[in-house]
Amino acid sequence: ECDDSCLELLQRLGELAGSMEATKLFLRLDDSSRLMRVAENSDFKPYQTEVLYTYTVPQKSLEPEATEGLRQKVDSDSHAIYRMYHTCVPPQARVAEGITMQDWLDCREHLHDENGSNEYLIESENEVKGWIRLCASSTSAFMEITSPSQNPDISKKLVDFALSKVGAGAHISTLVPEYSTALATSLENAGFKAGPRMVSMLRPVAVSVKETNAVPVGA
Repeated sequence: ECDDSCLELLQRLGELAGSMEATKLFLRLDDSSRLMRVAENSDFKPYQTEVLYTYTVPQKSLEPEATEGLRQKVDSDSHAIYRMYHTCVPPQARVAEGITMQDWLDCREHLHDENGSNEYLIESENEVKGWIRLCASSTSAFMEITSPSQNPDISKKLVDFALSKVGAGAHISTLVPEYSTALATSLENAGFKAGPRMVSMLRPVAVSVKETNAVPVGA
């Protein structure tokens, strides 16, 4: 009965998304959840697996060394960040989330917190080498990092920077795609603990089209 109710809810969400002219519906589930089967029966297809990493910032955290090229993001950086994203993310995830820059911008999750979210990047030779989005309060924080796996030093610098921005005693978490091996290593070296595996799923949405009165040609 619960599975049937969840299936009906997902179907209604799809209809609502279509009425709002959305083209994609995203869902993230623990890979051990029994709702995985329900979601697949509602036409959701898995495209990416992530690992949830968590950490509690010590009462006395060390300030990281100054990082050359690290600065706050400005609006004009979006295209350069997307180019970096395109080189870091495998095709299956790009097709789901960001085959174009506008797709990528539209599909980014909205992070809500009392202090909002802040974005920073590391730039070298006029290219973005790594990007972080951090949403933090006095007791908790969530961060999102994108950096190339072939450059683990960038991942380490971004993780160290995030820890310096979060208050002592705060709980910080992040989701790391399985392909981001350098980031996972940097987090584990910093003391983060790996938790559940989360599966990102996608369902294309049929956009509802309002009926219009037909007008004869030449009328």
